[in-house]
Amino acid sequence: MTCVLAGSPLISTRVNAVPSSSTPTTVARPLIPPNTEEFTASDWIVDPVSPILDESIRTARGVEWRVQRRGSATEVSNAKDSISIDGDWALGIVTARGHRSGASADGTTLVLANARSRDRFAVVRAGKVALLKFSGTFAIDAVSNDGRLLYLIETTDAENATYAVRKADLVTGKLIAGAVENIDVDATGRVIKEDGDPKMRGKPLDRTPGPDGWIYTLYYSDSHPYVHALDSAGGGPGLCFDLPNQWNAKAESLRLVVPGDTMTVESSGRPLARLLGTRVGTQPKIELIAKPSSHNRTKRR
Repeated sequence: MTCVLAGSPLISTRVNAVPSSSTPTTVARPLIPPNTEEFTASDWIVDPVSPILDESIRTARGVEWRVQRRGSATEVSNAKDSISIDGDWALGIVTARGHRSGASADGTTLVLANARSRDRFAVVRAGKVALLKFSGTFAIDAVSNDGRLLYLIETTDAENATYAVRKADLVTGKLIAGAVENIDVDATGRVIKEDGDPKMRGKPLDRTPGPDGWIYTLYYSDSHPYVHALDSAGGGPGLCFDLPNQWNAKAESLRLVVPGDTMTVESSGRPLARLLGTRVGTQPKIELIAKPSSHNRTKRR
């Protein structure tokens, strides 16, 4: 199974381009692994912590959080509150194109990752901070719209770049048992409910909040691209919309856009597919605008 969750809904991220001296410099990698037959784990990994020392993140409701990293402490502020946290803390990066994550859509909560450790997180809310530590290797994926849940990516096998999606309760500070359930919609529109195997793999490329309050993320995998829809408002199962495997060849040009009240997958400005059915009581489906010559579905790894 390659499906995975991602991303808090944002309007924009403002960066004052000050690179972090405490964050290791990484070699730029192409968005798409050059050879999926002989890939290495590093081809699939997105560095999960922002290297920027001073940046801001604005939520869908217009609340702007500023994060200023000063080495021994991190200053976090919005229009109402300001707080200093001991240590080096940063926004999460959740796509290869650099989308940031960590803020709830309602603006009440900001979650930061520790820049030196993959198991520690700082939760900022109402001028106060709570520090969380989980056993394992984690990265920020998303915060629920109301700030009550933190979605995490847990690395389960670093050598093979596989991971699982977990949830943490930000009220209790506890990790919730089990991985997030997903419902798969294949490229023919057939709905398949997938249970059991929490192992996932895929490289997140693009993200945008949808008109329905869900969070959409576009992924590249070694079989076909797909879009994950995260129910960040209701906390229900996620939806995975599989795209035709022929579109892997154009994955670098694929984008998610929201023309009006529809979520659309585009390539170089050309609409390819519409994703429908995340609203309560509706049937999830894919409506292909540009149909490939065939939809032979490749088995997921």
